[in-house]
Amino acid sequence: TEEMQKTLQFIMSWTTASPDVTVPIGNGEAKWLTKETFPYLVAYMAHCALYQLENNTKEMTEDVYLDAVTDMLNFYIDNKEKIGANAELDRLVELGRNNYEAFEKEVRANFPKTE
Repeated sequence: TEEMQKTLQFIMSWTTASPDVTVPIGNGEAKWLTKETFPYLVAYMAHCALYQLENNTKEMTEDVYLDAVTDMLNFYIDNKEKIGANAELDRLVELGRNNYEAFEKEVRANFPKTE
């Protein structure tokens, strides 16, 4: 919708330019830089930004990252009929439902390292 596009533009502009938040983008997130999955990347970014603002920190830990990816997948589940399905995100959802330990291990392995 038009409102979704405006929201996407606002979150992208703000999280890119804001000195108040750090949103890690690594190989895992790079997969979401397509037209079809971009709204899900923005949902991930929004979770990172919201967590940091609410907790007055710019620190991103693996735990926060796991929460952000999980939140993004919940957004995906709730909106894939409107925005579109994605095989990789479906795979992650099923992995989380069937084997949470494997899901957590995979997501944590994708945590963007800065060193």
